[in-house]
Amino acid sequence: MSAPHSASTRRMSRRAAILAAVLTASLALVVTTGMVEARTAPSWLSRIARVVGWRREQQPLLTPSDTVAVFGPKTMSLGAATSGTFVEKFTVVSPTSGGYLLRVTNGPAGVARVTGGTVNLNGAVVFATADLAGLAAGATRDIPVIAAAADTIVATLTGPANSAISVSLLTLPDPTFTVFGPMQFERDNGKPITVTENFTLPAGAKSPAFLCIRNGELDGS
Repeated sequence: MSAPHSASTRRMSRRAAILAAVLTASLALVVTTGMVEARTAPSWLSRIARVVGWRREQQPLLTPSDTVAVFGPKTMSLGAATSGTFVEKFTVVSPTSGGYLLRVTNGPAGVARVTGGTVNLNGAVVFATADLAGLAAGATRDIPVIAAAADTIVATLTGPANSAISVSLLTLPDPTFTVFGPMQFERDNGKPITVTENFTLPAGAKSPAFLCIRNGELDGS
C-alpha cells in the first residue's frame, strides 16, 4: 500500500492539472486616449492573471484636464537677439515607458513667434525646423515622447527679436480599468478540462489586445 500524498505532492499535482487546462482569466480594458503612440504595454500587465486591452480611437488633441505637467510651461525668449540656444534640465519621478507629451506653443501670450530651430529631448529631435515654422502665432502642438528619470530639453531657436516659444512636458493619467476578473480556475487530477467565460466590452473598445496568464498557486509556489 502506498503512503498518502503529502501537501507538497498535492500542490505539484494541482499545478500540473492547471497547466493542462484551458484557462480563461482576468480581462482588463486598456483605453488609450489622445496622441499616445509612444505608450507601450502597461507595467501592471505582468501583475494580473490575464489582461486583455483595447485602444480607443485617438482624439485629435488632449484637453488640459487630461494631462498633468511634470515640467513647464517654460518660456524661451530670444530677447534682443535673433537666435539662441536654451537648455533646461529636470527630473521625472518613476517615469513610465511612454505616456508623455512634449508640448510647444509658438508665440505664447501674444509675443512674436519664432521662425525656425529645433527642440530636442534627451538628444532626440522632437520638433524640427519645419514643425516650428509651421506653427502660427499662439498655436500649440503635442508630440508623444519617452521621458527618463533625468531629462534635458535643448531648444535652438531663430526668429525676430523678442520671439519666443513655451515648452512643457505632460504626463497622461492611467486610462485603464477592469472589465472582467481577476478569475482563478482550479481542478483536481483527471482529464484536462475547458472553462469558458463570456463578457461584454464597453462601446468604443478597439484592438490591439493584451493577454497575460499566471499559472500556479497565488503565493508563487
